[in-house]
Amino acid sequence: MAQRWIPTCKRLTCSTRTQEVSPMSSLDFEGKTATSWAGFLAGAGVGAAFMYLIDPNNGARRRGLLRDRATHVAHKTAGGLGTARRDLAHRAQGTWASARARFRTDEVPDHVLVERVRARLGRHVSHPHAVDVAADCGCVTLRGTIVNDELKPLLRAIERIPGVSEIDNLLEPHEASESIPSLQGGKPRRGGRYDVLQKNWSPSTRALVGSLGSALAAYGVARRDKAGTLACFTGAGFILRAATTHDTRPAGASAGRRAIEIEKTIQIAAPVSKVFDFWTRLDTFPFFMKNVLELRRANVEGQYHWRIGGSGREPIEFDAVSTRFEPNRVVAWKTLEGSPVRHAGVVNFEPDGTGGTRVLIQFSCNQPGGAVGQAIAALLGDDPKAKIDEDLARMKTAIETGQATM
Repeated sequence: MAQRWIPTCKRLTCSTRTQEVSPMSSLDFEGKTATSWAGFLAGAGVGAAFMYLIDPNNGARRRGLLRDRATHVAHKTAGGLGTARRDLAHRAQGTWASARARFRTDEVPDHVLVERVRARLGRHVSHPHAVDVAADCGCVTLRGTIVNDELKPLLRAIERIPGVSEIDNLLEPHEASESIPSLQGGKPRRGGRYDVLQKNWSPSTRALVGSLGSALAAYGVARRDKAGTLACFTGAGFILRAATTHDTRPAGASAGRRAIEIEKTIQIAAPVSKVFDFWTRLDTFPFFMKNVLELRRANVEGQYHWRIGGSGREPIEFDAVSTRFEPNRVVAWKTLEGSPVRHAGVVNFEPDGTGGTRVLIQFSCNQPGGAVGQAIAALLGDDPKAKIDEDLARMKTAIETGQATM
């Protein structure tokens, strides 16, 4: 019987090679997708802005407004940088002069020493007009009334003034000021503080802090991580604080706080009687205060009717009452309850020892619209803080020369 031979089949083994996928490939894909979306949104934004500006009906007007706004911002920036440069130069000169004065033994003239002491009064005393200062060959004599808690800090500050060799303290300290006429009003002083700890910053401080904020923001954008995000937000906060000139608290947030607090001192080369007479003549206010359209006596004794140009060029009218009137010394007033503009002020007149007059002005105002209204007023060019210096300069010129410049 024949046998059938069946050949043995060889078993073939197929090897499969697995391809490994790198996890970075998915991240690269996501990154490219995010970049694509960012580019798409940026392009869409540029296109929308382009269409907004070339609109056949309103495009020319919009381009003109944008051009004017850019020119305004450029001028304001250039002016701010110039102001900061001058302020920084003046502070450097003052620091150098103070350093030299500590090593000089020259006798300081009496009138210069009196002015140095009075400059310190405004930083340490809540009622500087209640303190009389005299000097004689380095000996400073203090007379008047003062709050007891302010006496020692004031004496310590005066001791450090160059040229002061002795202090004759004849001040009358009082524990409370309620029953003392000369100690009414005013606000507590905190002494000399660093500029960054104050509410209002000097131009040089604002420029330095703004530059620091810009550097932090640029560094944060370049890093693109959590630390960079923190640096970017910190820099933005610095820039915002450096650019802010107004108190950001809402107007009327509390009963005793106002959106604007102004304190100014000006020297006028005229006797006290002449300056006081000019200030108390109601018909002179529209000549040196640009925004005052009319000031006249009201029907009620001691009250006055004001009409001023508001933030939007619409006149605002209100009544004020005199709260203090001492010939050749002090004038104070405040608005009546319910007035659209809540404000109060006090003006002190003091002889400067050379035949002239030192005028100290304290003014507080709460504009319609609060801090937002102030920002709008600043954009329109009617910022009270910027205009008060111009008004005082016109008053000084009118008194000294007899001519008012508008």
